[in-house]
Amino acid sequence: MAQRLPPSKLMAEAAECSKRSIINITNNLRRFGNVRAPPTYVGRRPSVTPPMLEALCDHLLVKPGLYVDEMAIFL
Repeated sequence: MAQRLPPSKLMAEAAECSKRSIINITNNLRRFGNVRAPPTYVGRRPSVTPPMLEALCDHLLVKPGLYVDEMAIFL
């Protein structure tokens, strides 16, 4: 009697990758609808918002020689 391989093992052999890769891809498809998981962001969120940055850039056009602490006071 021939030994029957699990489907993930057969797919891994056909794709020439590891069984773990097939399992991860299958899980990502089930969870996220895509073979890649969405990116996870680490760290603190930026405290300067896009409108603040635009206002600072406009202010720097008028006063290009500001020091960092003067920019912080402006914001």
